[in-house]
Amino acid sequence: MNEGKYQFAECETFYLIKMSGNLKYTGSGGFDTFVENIFSRIDNKSVVIDLTESLYLDSTNLGILAKIADTMLSRFNKKTTIISSNPDITTLLTNIGFDNFFTILDESPVTETALSDISEMVTGDRSLALMMLEAHKALMELNEENKNVFSSVVSLLEKEVEKD
Repeated sequence: MNEGKYQFAECETFYLIKMSGNLKYTGSGGFDTFVENIFSRIDNKSVVIDLTESLYLDSTNLGILAKIADTMLSRFNKKTTIISSNPDITTLLTNIGFDNFFTILDESPVTETALSDISEMVTGDRSLALMMLEAHKALMELNEENKNVFSSVVSLLEKEVEKD
């Protein structure tokens, strides 16, 4: 069923993150933790995200990507590069406003490099809700249209988090 897969490589001048398959919130806990950890020690390298083998990205994964872009812009004044050769994925990225915060390419300037898998993590309901809340808030911050689209999702997630 083309489960989502997250991989990573550290190259000389950039970090490469490869996301492939169907990327859903249920499998993104390890990716979110990885992103938090990498930014706790990241230096001034660029970040390249390869989506050429991605079939589907849900809003939680899009929000995690938005967090990456925000961190790179605020800390290093660098745009993150996304490589997307799937027209459906590229249209999604553009429709959500990613073209203003990322450099989006349709083919890879990256040479073949050995990738390591990013471990999948099993998270509890509260951790999952917090991750989803943070990701959707990041999407809302991109533009006014996203604020309108995701505000109800954020409200529901905030209520869910408050219950626990």
